[in-house]
Parts: sequence; C-alpha cells; structure tokens
Amino acid sequence: MADAFRTARPIDPSELGFDAADSSCGYAVLDRLVEAFQITGRRQIGWKIGLTSAKALALFGADEPMVGRIYADSRIDDGGMLDLSRCCAPRVEGELLIEIDHLPDADADDAAVVAGIRSVRPAIEIADSRIAGWPRAVGHAIADNACCGRILFPPSGFPADQIDFAAIGMTMVEDGTLVTEGRGSDCMGTILNVYRWFADRARRAGWEVKAGDLLLTGAMGRAVEPSPGRTYQVALGSLGRLSLRTGA
Repeated sequence: MADAFRTARPIDPSELGFDAADSSCGYAVLDRLVEAFQITGRRQIGWKIGLTSAKALALFGADEPMVGRIYADSRIDDGGMLDLSRCCAPRVEGELLIEIDHLPDADADDAAVVAGIRSVRPAIEIADSRIAGWPRAVGHAIADNACCGRILFPPSGFPADQIDFAAIGMTMVEDGTLVTEGRGSDCMGTILNVYRWFADRARRAGWEVKAGDLLLTGAMGRAVEPSPGRTYQVALGSLGRLSLRTGA
C-alpha cells in the first residue's frame, strides 16, 4: 500500500490479504501505513472522516464512519492545479474543514461542541483510491487511508459560532455548470454530530488529537469524477468559494 501511494499505481484488492469488510484489519493496516509515512518524513496535519451519509455507509457496508489522516504534502493552494497523472481514480468533493481547539465531552451540547472548534474553513477534498476499482467495502477503504488523496483549503477560517452546521449549503460547478450540491445536514444530520462522533472514536482508539489539528468532515453532496483541463469551483455560503484546476 505504501508503494501504491508513492507510485500512484493501484494494487489489486487481493494483495491486501484480508476480508474487505473487516474494519479492524483495515485500521491495523492503516496503523502500519502511518508508521511508513512517518519514516519517510510525512507530517500529519489532521484527520479525515469519510462515510458520514447514510448512502455512503450503505455503499461500503459500514455501520459507522471511517477515519484517515491528512498530511501537509497533500495540500493544494486555492486556485491550484491537480496533476491527474499523480492520481489513481480521483473524485472531487465539497466539504467543511474544522480546526480543532479541544475535543468536546461525550455529553456536550451544541454550544460546548462549537466551543471546541477553533475555526471553520471551506475545503475541496480530492478523494482517491490506491486499490484498483475502488474498495468494495469499508475495511479496504480504511486501509487505503480512508481514500484520502489531496486537499485544498484557505490559510485561515471563520469563527464556528457564525456557522449553521446543518443548514450550510455547498455547490460545485465544473466550468460554470452545476455538477453537485449538498448541505451540512448530509453529514450525520449536522456536521456537529460528525465532530461528536470523531471525539468519541478518537478516545476509544487512543489517538493523539492536538489543538490545531484539522478535521475534514465528509462530503456534502455526491463526489464528482474530474475531467482533464477543467476548473471546479466549490462555494460554501458565507465561507466563500474555492477553485481547483485539472491538468490537460
């Protein structure tokens, strides 16, 4: 799997050697993959949550979302270029990005959850899979670092108390034509529930979550397969607009 990340050459799912639906094996493989990334000097800057909608959970046969890591070298600047030759099977998604201040308690109300958020930013995730044909089930998806590819986001964000985490809307256009749209309510009813769930999952797993870590909270609307030579713009209400170009 580490070689597949390095070379952008997908592997056959049979090479993973475990049941595609086994999430515990998926996290075990991901732990080893994270160790391999650390050896090569990759710097983790946060966490990626996937499968936050009922439709996505059903598609991957999962009973809860999945968690991967995001790395500094996966960032693309706003207006930047995505090199499709360095991707395996990319999909573009509009998301919210939370900057963590502190994890909320298990019984935290909405106000306390918001207080645990340092800032909120719009983001474009380019989901990708190093498994040929994309994973068929959640265990393989987790082992593939939760299908995280690249991420585009601005350098600063907005106060969390200015955001309606259920009602906020997302639209994505390809060369000016609408291709997908969604709302914060697509993600576990409200993105605040995504943060609650992650806080609980991190405690159960013993993950070290630090102030300043970033958290991708899941796709709002369907993922879009990018075409070469196009421009994708994602707008998230008062948070503004982001732009991604694809190479020819």
